Amino acid sequence: MAIERSSYALPWTEDHFLSELRNPCSHTFVAYGPGSLWGYLVCQMICDEVHLLNLTVHSDFRGCGTARRLIEFLIQFSRRHGARWIDLEVRRSNHPALRVYRTFGFRERAVRKGYYPDNREDGIIMELEFSDEPN
Repeated sequence: MAIERSSYALPWTEDHFLSELRNPCSHTFVAYGPGSLWGYLVCQMICDEVHLLNLTVHSDFRGCGTARRLIEFLIQFSRRHGARWIDLEVRRSNHPALRVYRTFGFRERAVRKGYYPDNREDGIIMELEFSDEPN
């Protein structure tokens, strides 16, 4: 919760995390470094679609490749479990995240105007569609 609270103006609540942990469609993955939690990723897999709900890295460990490793793991996990694509929403102003997602081949599919309630910022919907190549 400390990482979440220090990372967002409107962080997920403890109840939100607990709800996802109890949801059989949800999956949570964590990245540990020496002695501490560096980051985490929460997603839902429904049929052949994976929706990335939350990817957060502790501020002390940003720029160290933690988010990249979590995304790489998510892609491998998704393909192994038969997903055809991964989608997500990201703030228009979150340029570091947009850059990372684009390096993995995520493409902008739509814009949700005023998606974020704290300052009415737009959400960019991005999608990574898997080809029919073997996993």
